[in-house]
Amino acid sequence: MAGFLRPNPRHIKRLVNVYSFGRTLAKYKKKQSILDNPLVMILWLVICGQWPYTTHSMLSRFDKMSIEDIESLSDKDPLMYLLDEVKRNSDFSRNKQIKLDHDSELLDQLLHENKGLLTWSQLGDLRQFTINFNPAIEAELKFEGEIKEEAG
Repeated sequence: MAGFLRPNPRHIKRLVNVYSFGRTLAKYKKKQSILDNPLVMILWLVICGQWPYTTHSMLSRFDKMSIEDIESLSDKDPLMYLLDEVKRNSDFSRNKQIKLDHDSELLDQLLHENKGLLTWSQLGDLRQFTINFNPAIEAELKFEGEIKEEAG
């Protein structure tokens, strides 16, 4: 995954710390599918850390899906499917993606190289304890949500 990371020591240290914390949560919640394949969590953390705006949009879409929706998509790669859905959504802001995310072409490359690694079930497990620890990103996403609520 090193080729997909920003060469920033703080960013890499944050990734290591969040991975350690995530493993502890997975053990506590008995999420064996995550514990048995550490690469799944590392992939997810890299995606969350490098592309927070896109990840936020993907998770918003995932949260709206029913169990039936997910079961009907069992043959599709969850991350590639959600990314395609987000890109087609008119609410997805390319300007925010450029401002908040790392190189979007690298995300496409990462997902294609790791196609099939993460299952829908594992994504559901990881979703339970996914959070962004970057306060600037959280503030930007919160501000965006407040604007949408006011417009609605």
